[in-house]
Amino acid sequence: MGYRLARPILNPLAGRLHFRAAVSPAALELVSRYFPGIYHILPNGVDTDVFKPDGPGMPGLDESAFYLIFVGREEPRKGLNVLLDAMPLVRRRFPEVRLMVVGVEGGTRKEEGVEWMGRLSDELVPCSYRSARIMVSPALGWESFGIVLIEAMACGLPVMASNIPGYRAVLEDGVQGVLTPPGDVRALSEALIGLIGEDERRMKMSESALERSKRYSWRRLVGDVEGAYAEALQRSKEVV
Repeated sequence: MGYRLARPILNPLAGRLHFRAAVSPAALELVSRYFPGIYHILPNGVDTDVFKPDGPGMPGLDESAFYLIFVGREEPRKGLNVLLDAMPLVRRRFPEVRLMVVGVEGGTRKEEGVEWMGRLSDELVPCSYRSARIMVSPALGWESFGIVLIEAMACGLPVMASNIPGYRAVLEDGVQGVLTPPGDVRALSEALIGLIGEDERRMKMSESALERSKRYSWRRLVGDVEGAYAEALQRSKEVV
């Protein structure tokens, strides 16, 4: 709706662009409907000197528990309620499982086994990932790129995520984690139960996730971004 309403105003400006980029194929497909043109894929990146497996964990957690982690805002499209509905089913099989909810203040629902962490400082976010065993992102859609998936993977976490285009761009199903149908509580709970119960499979996914995250390190991507600006500058001189 926003793109449709803004198109008459933005079209003249879009026509003046010297370089067009999108963070993922899903983002490209969406924006090109309204502002056609030649786009380059420049994915988002993470600081792998900050998001890494080595380092302190989150203070004050139960060290005997098996933690899942959700990181996101309190928006329906993030799918937190789907995960909260799945938790009792998961804990029926594995009572030691806990869920850290990061990014949501308080908690609209008080579920057993759920710890509401609220908004964390930049320094504590990597600590929270390192204290978890699986990252869960059950978004219902409208995600152009899974930056929280990359952060978790850079910390060595396998990822349980919804099977949506923005997430498929960064996560291979069955390799770095598992993709489940968005909004499907039963499928999410069954996939979590399966992954929690298979240590070796989870370890392989963790290794693959860490390796996959390297392609999204700013150390690797900064050259592509600098190249994009250089190309835009060159084209602007040619136009002049």
